[in-house]
Amino acid sequence: MPGHPARFALAATLCGVAFLPSAALADPYASVGLNLLITPTQRIPVGLGVELGAGQTSEFSRRGVVVQGDLIGFETGRVSVGVRGLRPVGPDIPVVAGASFALRTQGGPGVVFDLGAGMLGDLGEAHARLETTLPLRPGEVDALKLRSDRHTQQTSLVAGAGWNLVETFTGTPDTLEGRPLRRSGRPMLPSVATGSLSPSAARWLQRGRTEHASVPAFQQLAAELRALSAPQQLVGRALRAAREEAGHARLCYAEVARRTGRPVWVGPAPRWRVRGGTRAARLARMAKEALVDGIQGEGDAARRAASARDAAREDRVARIEHVIVVEESGHARLAEDVLVWARREQRRGRGVHRRSTGILSRRAAAG
Repeated sequence: MPGHPARFALAATLCGVAFLPSAALADPYASVGLNLLITPTQRIPVGLGVELGAGQTSEFSRRGVVVQGDLIGFETGRVSVGVRGLRPVGPDIPVVAGASFALRTQGGPGVVFDLGAGMLGDLGEAHARLETTLPLRPGEVDALKLRSDRHTQQTSLVAGAGWNLVETFTGTPDTLEGRPLRRSGRPMLPSVATGSLSPSAARWLQRGRTEHASVPAFQQLAAELRALSAPQQLVGRALRAAREEAGHARLCYAEVARRTGRPVWVGPAPRWRVRGGTRAARLARMAKEALVDGIQGEGDAARRAASARDAAREDRVARIEHVIVVEESGHARLAEDVLVWARREQRRGRGVHRRSTGILSRRAAAG
């Protein structure tokens, strides 16, 4: 049996595998699961368990804290608290690994290690894993002030499934609709909470989040245009675009509610501010965002909506997509006009710089 340092080194290794940093794990979740345990050393080899989990998830990976209660062989009770992760190792091997501390009615307290395979789906997860409980030695039990008369190792084969109670989406989807609010170059999306979603409802939810994030993005654009003394008609069009994006978000969230039969909890939109920098730097940033998020992003959003409108089987969906096509196309034209104005202002600024440099040079030569 491994000694005290070896047990906890193994626990740390498994947790490290399960909890390797991943930027994709940005979405909190909570779940409940049922487990079937096969323990050959028990008089009755079959047992049942229930577990609660909470942590972070993505499309293919998950990691979190797990609280588990088991009846092993219908005679040994066990309660454990620990960590577990599921993530692909290689292209097609989804590995489950974890470690926890357990209290047992027979066999004494111990450290539990999990290793196996699993998969994530729309409703939750499924897994099959080998679970070994290594008992703490008598000296370790005394140090923890726990009482136990027997200290036995126990190994079970566990097959289980978990169902999502709540998934709170806060990360960035693969495809952004239009112009998102950015912070340090990273798109910022609002938080929303739902239960388990069908694929179509999940797509409408992600569209709603990105449309929702466009509202503060256009409000920020309007304020920064005003700060740079841009034409008032550009400022007004940016504010109108913000109102239109709010309408798009409401339409998308309503589709989620219609498909799930329950409302969507929506957190506040990301907060915006007027960003600083020299006039030249602010104009350069505005021109880049107009090209990338406006002309390309809003233009792509309009084209995707047009394709969805033409393929829609329901008149209601076709009408929603048509509204988005018309208004996103207008936002792309706004971006073109902002880009033209920003580049004109950049050229004017370079001209002023050259003239002022020439004047200073002539004065220096005359002096």
